[in-house]
Amino acid sequence: ICLGTGITDDDGTHPTQTNLFQKHLGDEAMPQGIVVDGMAVHELPLQRLLDPERRHSLLDPQGTGYLIPAGQRVSVARRCQRFPEQHDKKELAGVFATAWIDHGVAPADGGYEYAVLVNTSPTALAGFAEAMKSDETAPYRVLRKDDVAHIVWDQASGSWAYVFLKALPLASTKAPPTTRVRRWWHPVPGAPPLPDPPLHPVVSVDRPCLVMVEELADGARALSVADPDLNLVEGISQVREVSVVLRGQWEPNGARNAPGVRIRRDEGVTRISADCQRGETIEVPLRRR
Repeated sequence: ICLGTGITDDDGTHPTQTNLFQKHLGDEAMPQGIVVDGMAVHELPLQRLLDPERRHSLLDPQGTGYLIPAGQRVSVARRCQRFPEQHDKKELAGVFATAWIDHGVAPADGGYEYAVLVNTSPTALAGFAEAMKSDETAPYRVLRKDDVAHIVWDQASGSWAYVFLKALPLASTKAPPTTRVRRWWHPVPGAPPLPDPPLHPVVSVDRPCLVMVEELADGARALSVADPDLNLVEGISQVREVSVVLRGQWEPNGARNAPGVRIRRDEGVTRISADCQRGETIEVPLRRR
């Protein structure tokens, strides 16, 4: 699941774009095709702006699928491109397929959202797109996407994925954990609020970080936390503590804490502090106390 927010550009002349793919199509005499919204496309040359009011699916020549929600300006192209070879000694040419999201000229607060399916097929991609039409069958839900946090719920695995861009607490709701997940921000200014999401397992974090929480059997959980900032001092990554507060009372699901991990329980919550370094993920197995 690829999310982007806060895209700005004051160039004022050239459009700002998010590239989805750029793939060589092989032999110029018989270039490979791509699939756009379930239809094979072999036209050459081609450049097409897809309807921004619709959801779109794309399949590149290597079998990677892309599902792009409505409300985004998506373009696809198949054409000959000229480019320098790797040592910049001569110019080469080839037929390529490209697809991109256009944020326009000088966007003030652009963004994007799309899902990537690896090693998929037209049939599987169409099934995924159909499932995403309903809250009951959608494989995932994007719960928050702004300059504070990106939060995704994966329904199949029962996992929460968080990218915290700032330290913040998360507001609780009265919904039980099994409540269907919906977006909670207003997608259109002035629109009525959508139903509350389930109760977040993460209550707060003390700094920008990456967090995942997976619901396991028998009420256990797997927590993963990482600090993407390498915190370099003279080229050496320094240890820095990241604290994540989980709702409920939790303890290590094993004989002892993982190395560099400290767990402290307070009223109704559990604080897990991890010594993060080199951008590596620290995994903490937990069980209810």
